[in-house]
Amino acid sequence: MRLGRVLAKRFPSPFFALEAWATRFAPSDWLMVGILGFVMFFSAGAMLATASLTLSTQVPARGGTYIEGVIGSPRFVNPLLAISETDRDLSKLVYSGLLKMDPDGTLSPDLASSYTVSEDRLTYTFTIRPDAIFQNATPVTANDVAFTIRQAQNPEIKSPMRAHWEGVAISIIDQATISFTLKSPYAPFIENTTIGILPHLLWQEVNPEEFPFSTLNANPVGSGPFRVEGVKETPQESPLNTGFGRLRKACACPTSNASPSVFIRMPTP
Repeated sequence: MRLGRVLAKRFPSPFFALEAWATRFAPSDWLMVGILGFVMFFSAGAMLATASLTLSTQVPARGGTYIEGVIGSPRFVNPLLAISETDRDLSKLVYSGLLKMDPDGTLSPDLASSYTVSEDRLTYTFTIRPDAIFQNATPVTANDVAFTIRQAQNPEIKSPMRAHWEGVAISIIDQATISFTLKSPYAPFIENTTIGILPHLLWQEVNPEEFPFSTLNANPVGSGPFRVEGVKETPQESPLNTGFGRLRKACACPTSNASPSVFIRMPTP
């Protein structure tokens, strides 16, 4: 017993030292310590959460439905005829070009896997991806690209894209390779290759005079990430009438109190 007291005096327990140290603080001091501890803990958690969000990469899931409100009635969901903002927005979602414009303004391959430019800056040669397909499961070929550009060049079509392709010579090298030759170097030409490509097997029987009236303008088949399922009319007084809808016909409404709306859906594998 005496030995224990001697040892306790010579080697005091850390718990007794901690208790003695704690008695020096008043209750208000402990309150401040608690508040500071909470703030430090919360700050550390926020920093860890921010770092996790910064370092992590979000991968969008494939499939599902994309709904976008647009002003106006869609008439020409067709990259060669689209004039209104509504038609252009839908065409960009449904169709894809050889190249695409990224959000930062740079160009990157879309239907094309690669492209080359000749030393004289006159000839642009594109190779189409082997897995590029339209939404009806037919492959995208150089014939589709050539058909689309020739229709854009056709004055009878009256395409707003005609000026971008006027005077450009088209050469089909093989089913996966196509080239465009300019009369003189023009650096911004490469941006014209973002034009959406039409499936020539569906459009080849449509005469230029019938081009604006084809049902394919309301029920388009492209190679983009989304497809139009249809358009329906919703009464203007309906609380659901916000520019969305289902599918019917992308044309003028038969009644004055209705407006067409569009649903577009991402194809699921």
